[in-house]
Amino acid sequence: MEIVTHTDTDGVISAVIALQKIKTKNIYFSSPFLLRYTLSEIMKTTDFKELYIFDISPSGIAVKLATLFDKVVWIDHHETELDSYPNNFDVVIKKSPSAARLVAEYFDVDTPLVEIADEVDTNQVKSEQAAWIRDYIAALKFNFKGQVLGKALKNLVFMLSKEGIDGLMANETVSLLVKNYREWLGSQKKKIKEYLTVEEIKGKKIALVRLPVGLPTYAVVEELAKLDDAPFDLIVSATEKNGFVHMEFRTHTGFKVLDLARRFGGGGHEVAAGATIRSGIDLAAEIRDFFGCE
Repeated sequence: MEIVTHTDTDGVISAVIALQKIKTKNIYFSSPFLLRYTLSEIMKTTDFKELYIFDISPSGIAVKLATLFDKVVWIDHHETELDSYPNNFDVVIKKSPSAARLVAEYFDVDTPLVEIADEVDTNQVKSEQAAWIRDYIAALKFNFKGQVLGKALKNLVFMLSKEGIDGLMANETVSLLVKNYREWLGSQKKKIKEYLTVEEIKGKKIALVRLPVGLPTYAVVEELAKLDDAPFDLIVSATEKNGFVHMEFRTHTGFKVLDLARRFGGGGHEVAAGATIRSGIDLAAEIRDFFGCE
């Protein structure tokens, strides 16, 4: 039995909720772009009985790979262009503040963690618990990569399952990591303007931020909202690493960014989406072309 979930707060909490009803130590973290590779790795050791996928939008290739399992439960709240699934799939995909809320409904679990996932995934963080877990996961993603990050997130799932959010916040080592990360993030947020290009295209105000290091998208969006040019219809936060460019698409005005994300092979929500592409593509030119400009 395997769980594959997203590498963010919603994904982590979805796994914590599921563990209240299913017992497994096989937890993997992935993304829409990496899911096919994650499933390929799992197939080297799995018994192909049960697969649970949370908070990751299904793609045609990932669905084909997952059909090798006897039973697949796929729960997500992102937009998808797929409308049919194999008979061995139990699919719950619908609009929701978080995937964690759908997972809780599916497994009939009542937990305050759902509210935390809702706050973080809708970028309406009000409680210190939500801000803390969001920043702790961001700190883990900043300090660790690859399999090491996967192990750290897996440990977080088991710690939350055992100690709860309050117990985790009381951990001195964990709290120090969050404190140091917040201090670093504060210093980096001041530099966002250095990497910003603003352009108006057909009445839409565009903010393209090319970052040398990855910053949480919420931090970029919040900083841009403070500028005189704000609000922005389209915000593109892009970070290049190891031959790939990861992009996050957001908006201050409700502009539908999902269409642009899909142009790059990505997905997400109408007003919050992402995509990963190979380096070398002229993002500014692609954006102009998206709006019908030469």
